[in-house]
Amino acid sequence: MIPNEITEFLSKKRELDQHVQAIGKNSLRELFNTLFESDEQMTNIRWTQYTPHFNDGEPCVFRINTITVKMDGNDEDGDNADGYLDAYDLGRLGKPAVEAALESLQATASELEHVFQTVFGDDAEVTVWRNGEIEVDCVEHD
Repeated sequence: MIPNEITEFLSKKRELDQHVQAIGKNSLRELFNTLFESDEQMTNIRWTQYTPHFNDGEPCVFRINTITVKMDGNDEDGDNADGYLDAYDLGRLGKPAVEAALESLQATASELEHVFQTVFGDDAEVTVWRNGEIEVDCVEHD
C-alpha cells in the first residue's frame, strides 16, 4: 500500500505539471502568432520532437526537428510530399517573409528545447493551427 504522503505528492505533482504545461502553451502561442502574421495563407505549423533511440554512438538528446508550415492554396508538396513546407521550400516559392519568420522560430525553438519538451512532451508530433488550437500526437521514430 502506498503511503498517503506519496499519494498526495503525486497528485500535487500532476497538478503542477498540468499548470506548467498550460502556462507554456500560452507563452509559446506568441511565438507561433508571429509566424502566422507573416502570411495570411498559412493554416498551420507542424514539427516532430523526440529523443532518438540511437545516434551513431553520440549521446541521444532531445531535439526539435524541422518546423514546417502548410499554406492554403499551395500546390507544392515540399520535401515530404505531405503539403508541409520548410524554409527552403518557402524560399523557392518566393515567400521570403515567411521563410525568415520560420527560420527565426526554428532558432528560437532550438534555444528553448527544454520548454518545448516540458510543454509538448517527448515522442511528439505537434500541430499548431492559426486559431490557436494545438494538437499533440505520439510519433514513432527510429
